[in-house]
Order: sequence, then C-alpha cells, then structure tokens
Amino acid sequence: MLALGGLVVILVVTLIPIPEQAASSAATPFLCLVCGQRGGVDVVLNILLFIPFAFGLRLSGIATKRVILASFLLTALVEFLQYTVVTGRDSSLSDILTNTLGGTLGALLAGHIDTVFRPSAPAARRFALAWTAVWLGVSGVTALALRPWAPGGPFLVQWARERPPHPPFGGKVTAASLEDVPLPPGHLPAGSQLPAPMRAGTMRLRVSVLTGLPASDWRPILILWHPGNEVLALSQSGHDLVFEGAWQATPLNFRPVAIRLDDALPSESGVPLELTAEVAQRTVRLSSSYGGGRSWSLQLSPSFSWSLVLPFDYAFGPEVHLLTGLWLAGFMLPLGLWWARVGLPLSVSLAWMAGTLFLGLALLPRLAGYPPVHWSEWAAATAGQVLGWACSRRAAYLPDRCDSPSIGAFSSS
Repeated sequence: MLALGGLVVILVVTLIPIPEQAASSAATPFLCLVCGQRGGVDVVLNILLFIPFAFGLRLSGIATKRVILASFLLTALVEFLQYTVVTGRDSSLSDILTNTLGGTLGALLAGHIDTVFRPSAPAARRFALAWTAVWLGVSGVTALALRPWAPGGPFLVQWARERPPHPPFGGKVTAASLEDVPLPPGHLPAGSQLPAPMRAGTMRLRVSVLTGLPASDWRPILILWHPGNEVLALSQSGHDLVFEGAWQATPLNFRPVAIRLDDALPSESGVPLELTAEVAQRTVRLSSSYGGGRSWSLQLSPSFSWSLVLPFDYAFGPEVHLLTGLWLAGFMLPLGLWWARVGLPLSVSLAWMAGTLFLGLALLPRLAGYPPVHWSEWAAATAGQVLGWACSRRAAYLPDRCDSPSIGAFSSS
C-alpha cells in the first residue's frame, strides 16, 4: 500500500499540466542539474518524492537493485511524458538523477530498517553523531540562506505588475522608496547600487498605495528585480501584506523566507495606505497604516530550514513558531531514540543530548550573527528527544518481519 500510495503521489505531482509555465519550461535545458530560480528546492523535493515509493517496494520483498531500477524507469517515463505530452513541466537530467537517488535512499532505508530502529550500541552511537552533523549542517545552510543579499545592478522596479502565475495588485502604487532612495517604476539608471546598509542586513522599504479589492492569491505590489532573480517583493494576499526579503536563499536557488502581516489591508478599494518593511539585526518588521496602524515583527532563525524547500507560496505569520517546533521535534526524535541505545550511563547520554541542543540552538545562531532563538525551539527540540527516548523502548517490539532475510539490504530475490 505504501508503494502504491507513493506511486499515485508521484504521478499526480509530476503529470498535472501547468500551461502558464510553458514558456519557462521550454527554456530549461535538459542537461541542467540545478534548474531555474528554485532549482535547489526541486532537487530536495525530487529526492523526497521517490523515497516512500521505493521504501514500500523494498518492504514488500523486492530486491534493492530492482527497486532502484524501477525508480529509474519510472522517472524516465515521467520525464518522457513531460517532454512530449504534459504542458508546462520541466524535463531534465536533474530530475532523473535526483528521483533515482530518492529511490535508492528509500530502498536502502527499508533494507536496514531493523538496524535503524534497533541498532547495537556502537551503531546507535554512529547514527546519533551522524544525525547531529546532518542537523548542524542543515541549520548552517539555513543560516547562510537567511543572510542579507545585496547584488550589483542593473535593476528593474515593477509597480503593480503581474508575476506569473500571479496577476498584478488590484490597486495603485503612488510612491516607493528603499532607505529613502526613490524606487520609480522601470529600469534604474546604469550603475545604480543598493543602499550600503543592505550589505549589513539593514533596510527599510516604504510603499504608498491606493488599495484594491482583496484576492486569495498573492498580488505583487512592488518587485525589485536583478537579472534573473527577485531581490525583494511586497505583495497582497487577501487582507494580508507579504514581504519577501533580500536573502542569500535567492542566489542559492532556495525559496526565500516570506513574512506576513495579517489584516494589513481593507476590503475597500481606493483607500490610501503606507506600507513598510524593515529589516535590522536579523529581525523583520512589517507595518501598515490601516486601522490606525498595525505591525508585526519576527526574528529570523537557522531553524527555519523547512520553509526553504516548500513547493508552494507561504508567508510566515504568528503560526511560524508552531510549525518550526514541529519540524524540530521531528528532527530530534531519532536522536533521542539512538542516544537511548548507545549503552552509556544515563547522565552521559543526557549530557550529549543537551550538548547537541546547545550547539544547534545557542552556539550556531550566535556564531552566525542571529539573535537568541525563540523559547519554543528549545521546548520542541527537547520534547522531540524525550519522545524519541520513549520510542526506543517500543522499538524493541518491532514485528519479526524486520528480521526477515527478504528485507536484507541487497537481497537478490
């Protein structure tokens, strides 16, 4: 059932036509490895997409080599259909390689499921240390991706223009400035540079608008473009204001973090408003003059890794701490499970677990120049490790099927 469900998800995700992307997909070369503005996102998601399918096939007793071959043939078929039949879908060598890698990882994981859940003490120690390194690596990449980005020119400023597939803002932009430097629509003069404070991560974007009617999707109010990439953008989503900042995630081909101010715009059109987005010391503050003034601020965190690879538009609101907590708890759960089985005294294991949290939630953010992380990150990470420790007791009662030779790593049957 897992393999069938994974297959259905693969076919639905990859074979639905997207006509509005036909032009960009046609321009994507087949031999590219990190394709397009969100190439990093695609690489990660393509790997994850094939893991459940391959995992399910391997658990059903199919040999690892055959599962890997099935993953390759399936992705080759999908790429062929995307190239010949399905409108607006990219077909590339990157997809074939990353999908096959995902299938390989899923097959190997299923083949070693007993070792993962019921490892010996030496194996548990190796798993715990390796997973700690993975977490610190992911957090480190995120810390880099959320650093300020201030590219050189040329620049293009768009006021209330469409950004396919999103139609334009329904109102009117009357003025805009970045660090008190005017941002008129059109190409900025040759040699224009972004304000110097942006290189240090400080900026203030101010936009004056006459509102339009709210719509459910993102409607670009202002976009500052650097050739091939957005530098920053301000959009309307329903009654909310959305800001996409100038982060290193953009040149790294990940999805830049977007911040949301709820109920920042009215239902009526033609209402004059002042909209502001400010960034200072890794803290983003959005404000609107609507209703006497509304604002909200958020401190960026290296734990926002999950948002960099989302396959859809999403902007952080007050729920961001809950979502980040769920991510951290899930990431920490295997650590708790493995540290419970390393065979060390309880006090030593707990010290290692606490040290891991200190490295990822205190030392790394400080060294990367971020403010202290929100208390919920500490609580969620601790809860994840505690839950993993508790699950280690139940892992001893996994069904004997996990010991079946047919699930061996490279069974030929």
